[in-house]
Amino acid sequence: MNRTGLVIALVALLGGAFPLVGQERMNPVDENDDGVEDQWLELGEEDTFWFVYDTNYDGIVDYRAQMDEEGRKLYEEMDYNLDGRMDDFYYYEKGILIREEVDTNFDDVIDLWVFLEDGVFVRRYEQDTDFDGEIDLVKDYAAEEGE
Repeated sequence: MNRTGLVIALVALLGGAFPLVGQERMNPVDENDDGVEDQWLELGEEDTFWFVYDTNYDGIVDYRAQMDEEGRKLYEEMDYNLDGRMDDFYYYEKGILIREEVDTNFDDVIDLWVFLEDGVFVRRYEQDTDFDGEIDLVKDYAAEEGE
């Protein structure tokens, strides 16, 4: 699907709520009517688009999701503690969540990796519990099933 087709599909998918402005960005929305843009769509590479959102209306983006031309999530990131830095990252295959990576102590370093099956079942997790850069806790539910 080319970019024009992608934009038409996005507008249809979102019920026309985001009219197109130019080639690379959809018209922003001021959800709380304070004069500041709170959410918008951006065209990405290779027929993808980004939904960008300032969830607490402070002018700093704290949620982004990348989607394919069919509207399925590919990647998602959020600023859980709203400090201006993304700290929770989600990876998808064909719209199904396969992995989450978390900076649990908000030091800009991932220290928890969660691997999922069917988008909901935790199959395995790995964690750096003392934040020294080394994984020191592993729980593998899939291996336990085989025992």
